[in-house]
Amino acid sequence: TAPEAAAAVEPDAPGEPAAAEVPAAPEAPTETPVPAAEPGAPETPPPSSAAPTAAAAPVEPTPATALRFVPGRIAYLRCEGGGATPPACPRALDVERKVTQALSQLGRCSAAPRTPGRADVRFVFDGPRFSGFGFRDMPAPALPEAALTTCLEPLARTLVQSTGATRLTIAFAVEGSAAP
Repeated sequence: TAPEAAAAVEPDAPGEPAAAEVPAAPEAPTETPVPAAEPGAPETPPPSSAAPTAAAAPVEPTPATALRFVPGRIAYLRCEGGGATPPACPRALDVERKVTQALSQLGRCSAAPRTPGRADVRFVFDGPRFSGFGFRDMPAPALPEAALTTCLEPLARTLVQSTGATRLTIAFAVEGSAAP
């Protein structure tokens, strides 16, 4: 069962509709890595009882980025057509899961931001297809929009939403902070 949308609704910006905040997408299970066998040891299949790991767990930064990216809240800002409006818009759980995972792995992107900050990245869909990015103005320090666009665009071009909305905007918060 999908988590229920949070009741909190707050205005996004002057002149814009309120954003219905929802909890992050459920995490998809992934396989647990199996340690490599010693040289000369016979091959054994991976254990079938491997415990799933969190798909959206933040990835440790590479030396090039030295930042850890943590996805935050998800908000449905626009949901037109299909008979639903925020906060009752059906959730695009597959989109939420893929974007949340991509945000947590921004440190793997060669164009990733290099300085700490926050961003609110909006994924806009016309019909089922992704049509563009939007960014909420953030107080300093903000993550650079160009770097986020470069890193997220390959994924975004593959996204398809199936809520039935003819126009859908989903905002994803992300924070980049210095690695511990």
